[in-house]
Amino acid sequence: MKLRAQILIEVEAEDFLAAANHERAIQSIFKSLQADYDNAHLEFREVRSKTPKMDGTDLRKMRRYTGNLHQYAD
Repeated sequence: MKLRAQILIEVEAEDFLAAANHERAIQSIFKSLQADYDNAHLEFREVRSKTPKMDGTDLRKMRRYTGNLHQYAD
């Protein structure tokens, strides 16, 4: 039987220095975990914030951007 355990840690960092400090701390904890599980894998990546989803009212406002033109009489 094969099992997979996943630990997710999200932290806010003000700048690259703070991010590096968090990374070092997590790597230190990970080393003790890797002593018991030698095939453990650690991955760091930046998480970009998602743009908020639009509701129906926002979609109606965007209708003017569809390229549809109105017919006007001279």
